Order: sequence, then structure tokens, then C-alpha cells
Amino acid sequence: MSPRWALFGLALAISGLATGRIMYQNSKNLLHKGLGYPEASIHAWIPRNLGRVIVRSGRGGPSRPMQRPREFSEKNLNPSDLPWTVSIDGSSKLTYMPFVEALFGIMEQNGIAPRPIDVDPCFLSRGSTNSKTQARIGCLCFRTEHFRRVRLEYIDAGPKAQILNALFYPNYDNEAPLLGIDLLSFNEDNRILIGMDYHPLTQSSAYNQKYIKPLEALRSQYPELQGEVSNRIYDSFEFFSPGMLFGRFQSSERIQSRVLPVFDTLVKEYLKLVETGGKTIDYSEEWIRSRQHAYNRYNFENDPAAGIFSSYFGKEWSENFMSEFLFEIDRSRHTVSSEANSAQFDE
Repeated sequence: MSPRWALFGLALAISGLATGRIMYQNSKNLLHKGLGYPEASIHAWIPRNLGRVIVRSGRGGPSRPMQRPREFSEKNLNPSDLPWTVSIDGSSKLTYMPFVEALFGIMEQNGIAPRPIDVDPCFLSRGSTNSKTQARIGCLCFRTEHFRRVRLEYIDAGPKAQILNALFYPNYDNEAPLLGIDLLSFNEDNRILIGMDYHPLTQSSAYNQKYIKPLEALRSQYPELQGEVSNRIYDSFEFFSPGMLFGRFQSSERIQSRVLPVFDTLVKEYLKLVETGGKTIDYSEEWIRSRQHAYNRYNFENDPAAGIFSSYFGKEWSENFMSEFLFEIDRSRHTVSSEANSAQFDE
């Protein structure tokens, strides 16, 4: 390659990285100014509590943690290095990274201290095994005073896909519903799906009155998030509430201006609900444990994201990831069809 073309290529690369940072910074401006979370505080929360380590991400292969400082223990790693600032392709928007930072900011403001959970490090960071697709996944998993498990996953596939999933499991002595967050964008943000719900442990009227009515009140304020989930994806709504916030969009502009503030309110209200109402127990710890495990089993068998994980990160890793990391399932007793779930998701 001639020096002239080499310089031209370098200029394009620098331009692409700059564009990606500008797009990300525009999103952060709304977060820091509109929601009131100091940027320094947000970026300190995860590193200070769970550790931070630089990650070398190779195209088409798994991400590999670099040499970590000695003071970081094996239980104290954040190999995904979340939150990210630039997409894997250098120019695409990280559509939902402001939501990750908002979550960190809420926890920081509420004095919530995360404690590491023992998980296989291979599930916390991985690059695409598909040579035709640039993609990476970064995950966090921790516990807090009121939650036995909080997990977060972010998939960055450049313009093809931006996905954020998070799930909060209250302690077994807390009967509050689980909080599930699913934010998905495909095809340069031209196809967007938003789902946020308090996943109930039971559909009893008394339980719904106590825990779901507040969510229904929030939902009533946002017509854009009053959509219905297709029963072609889930054949049962046992673990979904009538207050689910669900919507489809064709532009990311509404995501930052409308959905992000709703997300902020939703998480804050949920944390209050768990800290107060959930401690007034009408059910036994054994029953709560069995219902949370039933939720995991159902979603392991029906989660439409199985096909996405397999296509980006390989079938074997994805099956282990879903069973061991996402849903704490003994896979020897269960089966799941990633091909079938992928077809459902594409509808």
C-alpha cells in the first residue's frame, strides 16, 4: 500500500473513532445534565467496587484480559471493562450505554454497594466467533444488601445490533417481583424493541395489588410503552405483569428523550419497593426460592435471545452461558432449541 493511501486510511479510522465518541458524548449529555448523575461518580462506581481491568478485544475471537494489577483479586474483576465509550466498529452508537451509566448512577446515589459473585470469568467478556460479524458481549454480576443476584449483559455488534439486558433477583427473604430490562436495537436503530417489567412470583390479586399496581400507574403515563408482547415468543404469561412497559420504535431519538427518563424512574421506584414492601412477607422463603427458580427454568427454555448468542458467540459457549450464567440451570436436566427461539425472535 502506498504511503498516500495508508495516510488516507489512517485519517478515516481516526474520523470513525471521533464520530463514535461524539455520538456517545451526545447521549451522555442527556444523562449527566438531565438525570443529574456526575460523570466522575458514574465511572468510579463499578471500578471501585468490582474492579476494572483493561481488555484486549480481538476481531472474530474471544476477548482476553490483559495483565491485571496485583491489588485486584480473582473475585474482583470487571473484564468487560463496562461502561464502554466507543462501539466495536469505531463509529456506531452505543445506544443503551447511557442506560448502563444511569443504573450505575442510581446505585451510587442510593449508597448501594455491589459485592462480587463467583462466576466463570469466561462468561463476563467475549468477542464474536463469527468471522463475518464484529460483536462483543460484556457482563456484570454482583449481589447487594437486598438482592441475591444482579446481572447485566451488553451486546455491541456495531450497526447490526445493540442490546442491553438486566435482571434483578431479590433475596429469598424478599417476596418482591424480579425486575427485568430488555432493550434491543437492530439495523442501525431502525428496529427497536423495549421491554421493562416487574416479573411477578404469582398472579394472585393481592400480590398484584401490592407490587404491580405502581408499575401500571407508571405505564399509564406513556402510551408509547403500552404495547403487547406477541404470544408467538412466549406461550405463557405466568411471569409477566399487566404493567409491563413494552414498545416498538424505528428511531433512537425517542429512546434517549423518552425511554431513558422512564427507565430512570422505573429503577428508582423498584429499589424503593424492594427495600420496603418486599420485606413484609406473606410467603415463605422456600416458596420464594421455588418461584424464582421456576422463573429461571421457564426463561431458559423460552428465551428468544438464544439464537443471537449462538450466532455471535458460538453454540457451545452460548448454551453454557444461558444455563450457568443467565439462569442458573442444571443443563443436564433441561434442553433448549436455539434455532427455534431464533426463528421466534425474528418474527
